[in-house]
Formats: sequence, structure tokens, C-alpha cells
Amino acid sequence: MSVPSFVTVRADTISVFGSPGYAPETAGYRYGAGVPFPGGPVVNNAGLAIGNPQFEDPVNGGGGVIRTVWWSGSGITGPLSDLGSPERATAETFAWSINQPGYAAGQSTKYRNVGTFTVSNGWRPVRWSPDGSAVELATLGTGTDGYTEAFAIAINDSNIVVGSETLYNASGQFLGVRAIRWSPDGTAVELPSLVVSPSGSKQSRPVAINNRGEVAGWSSKPFAGNFPVRWSAAGVASELAVLGKDVRGETQALPSSINDAGRIVGYVHKYEVAGKPLGPRAVAWEPDGSLTELELLGTDADGATQANAVAINENGVSTGYAYRYDASGVLKGSRAVRWDRTGHAEELGLLGVGSDGWAWSDAHDINAGGTVVGSLYRYNAGISANNPSAVYWGADGLAIDLNTLIDPSSGWQLNVAIGISDTGWIVGNGRYDPDGPSGEPANDRMFVIHVPAAVPEPGTAGVVLAAMCAGLGVRPRRQR
Repeated sequence: MSVPSFVTVRADTISVFGSPGYAPETAGYRYGAGVPFPGGPVVNNAGLAIGNPQFEDPVNGGGGVIRTVWWSGSGITGPLSDLGSPERATAETFAWSINQPGYAAGQSTKYRNVGTFTVSNGWRPVRWSPDGSAVELATLGTGTDGYTEAFAIAINDSNIVVGSETLYNASGQFLGVRAIRWSPDGTAVELPSLVVSPSGSKQSRPVAINNRGEVAGWSSKPFAGNFPVRWSAAGVASELAVLGKDVRGETQALPSSINDAGRIVGYVHKYEVAGKPLGPRAVAWEPDGSLTELELLGTDADGATQANAVAINENGVSTGYAYRYDASGVLKGSRAVRWDRTGHAEELGLLGVGSDGWAWSDAHDINAGGTVVGSLYRYNAGISANNPSAVYWGADGLAIDLNTLIDPSSGWQLNVAIGISDTGWIVGNGRYDPDGPSGEPANDRMFVIHVPAAVPEPGTAGVVLAAMCAGLGVRPRRQR
């Protein structure tokens, strides 16, 4: 049975474009997995998406490795190239981010032959060109055996890539994890860390880059934790503010997204003056380095909670999740949230709640118009569905189940939406069963659909917000 990459549905519904598929008698891709975080956009405005499913080859007894694929609604589909596989070795690839021109960033395993043996040289950073070919990016160095671990995490529209490398000296001594920025020609430049240990070790990781070349990430301080960092386009590291430290003087922070205005969002752990932990809080770091704690949906009786901002658009509007508590401080689940430029939280809509008021929703991405995508569990008469539904939330905050937009006989169940473009392309993870319950089992698979309603029309709240932000010099587009 051949599994098509594209599924044609009724004219009155939205077409589902599946990632490269799998059939039991042929090699293919199953257990498809998108890339929710870190990195950057996983679908661009042309509808080109990336993902990292598991490759299986039952005929030849091979597979079980992760291979990056990309596909689109315009007919592009297939695996991206790797850095070569000597005999008896199978290279793996993993992509994290795709830009508007169609270049992607990630990594590939690399091997070498030593006599009759195949030896791994570790992971190498890669930038894929629009034709799918892999360009190996430079590293800061390898051990005497040629081994290193380097990862390309995010790419901007100028093809500047950021990532990290685990570094060792010639004697095999661990020198930490170094933040790296690669220029368009593939040259590697190390980004400075906040602290260098007496042994020469450094710990820093970038997670996102904007189109001005500014980078967001974190850097460790020995016995003090991980601190948020902004690296300027010139490569200068600036430590960002946190929300206190614990009784040992430590903290933990993780930026996740940066827009072209230089506003960064993520989370940082909050502590009382005496060091009592109050949980991770969603925050925004302004271009001047100051910190804004984003609004919550309540706390428990001790004032603790959890919240995280995972994406920001060019209007300064961000999305993520926050724990919801009732007036007595009882946890009622997690809620997808959209925060406006001032940090005010809008709890996004649900599709029912449990008999005890419990519900769970999560947000993964936001586009320039403020449309958010994510997932939630449906409830019917207070009983939860077995699987989550992929959803989007428009300007009105109402949850739209993507499964209600497609043909119910298409064989698809759309479970999680992980990315959205400014043009309304939504990418996510789901299950595909082309021959029904009596046939072959359904496979995990990624999807892309185009939802025009996810792009606000002129005069709607998204465009009004863009106009309000115009005076701030913020362009109405998204960068992660």
C-alpha cells in the first residue's frame, strides 16, 4: 500500500498536506515529530515546513534513525541531505529552524572509516540550501580523534546561524559548551560567555536570532545557575535581569524568542527576598535589558505558579502558557495565554472543561496578526478526549479545532499545532490512517494546512495592533 504525501479532500474543506509518509512494504518515515522549541520558525510564509521523523526501512532491516524532511502545499517533499554515510553507518539529521528564503539550520552526524570500522565524528552544524543540499558549517575545533558535538539552532533571513559546540582541548579536557554565530559563508565566531571558570570552561547556548543579528540565549555562572543573555550584532554579551535567587544564590532563566526590535521573551525562576522559590515566571526583557514580569492566571496558596512565554511577534505580543488557579489557590490546569505589549494576560479559549473545572491547553507560536497555535483537550460532559486537538486562536481568543476544518474522512487526526506563518500556514503533528480502523495502523505524521482565517483582515484587531505599534518602529512580522 502506497501512502501519498498529499491528501485530497472535499472542495468545501481545507486540504491537509502530509510530510513524507510510510508504508509497511517500503522504506519511509513514521513517528513524525515537529520542532516546538528551541530554534525559530518551522514553517515559512511560502508554506515550506521542516520536521524530524524517524526513518524506517523494513525491507532491508534498516532505519530507526532521525532524518530531517521538508514539505509544502506547493509540492515540495522529501528528505534533506546529510554529511555522508560510510559503509555500515547511517547518518542522522535534525533541523530546528527555517527562514523566509528557504534555508534551514540544524545538524548532521558525521562518520569516518578507520580500517574496517566506521567511527562517529559526532554532530556537525549544517545549513541546508533551498535545493535541500547540506553545507557543513565550521567548528571551533575537534579532539585529536576528530570528534566534536556542534549544533546549529536558529537562522535569520540573512542566513546568519547561531548554535553551540561542546569543546575539548587536544588532551581531551572538557572546555564547556560554547555559543557560536556562523556568518553566511559558514565561518564560525565564538560568542562570549559571562564567566570563564579557572579551568577555562565556558557554558553558553543561543536559542534565537533576529534579523538585526541580535541573539538571545543563556550563559552559566559556576555555582550560580543559568543567566539570560543578549548578544549584540557586534557579538557583545549583555547579562539580563532576573527575579531573585534561591538560598544558595542560584537562579535559572531561559529566553526563547527575540523579535527584530530586540524584545526577548522566556521564563525566569522567581524567588522571595529570603530565597523561597515561587516558580518559573513568563517574562519579557526589553531592549535596554530591563525585565517585565508578564501577568499570571493566579497562584497557589504560597504564591507559587508556573508560566512561560515561548514566542513573540514583531508587535511585541507574545504567547505561551500559565497555570490557572481558582480563588482558593487550587490548580485547575494549564492555559494557553496571549500577552499584549504591556504584559496583560489574555487566557485563550477552551473546548470545554472537566467536571471539576480542570482543563489543559498549550500555545506554541504566534504570527504577526496575533493568531496563536497550540493544542488542547476537548471535554464532553466533563470528560476529556483521549487525544489533544490542534487549534488556533484568532483575535477573539476563541479556540478553533483544526480538525473541524478538514474532511472527516481524510484519515487525519490533527493533534498539535506547533508553528504558524504570517500568511496562515500551520504546521503540526498528527495521526494519519488512510485505510480506516480495519487496515494498517495509523502512523504519527506531520501536517501543513493553510488557514486564511488565521490572517486577520484589514480593520481587525491584529491590524489595529500593528498600526498602534508602528510608532514604536516595530515591523508587522514575526521572527523567532
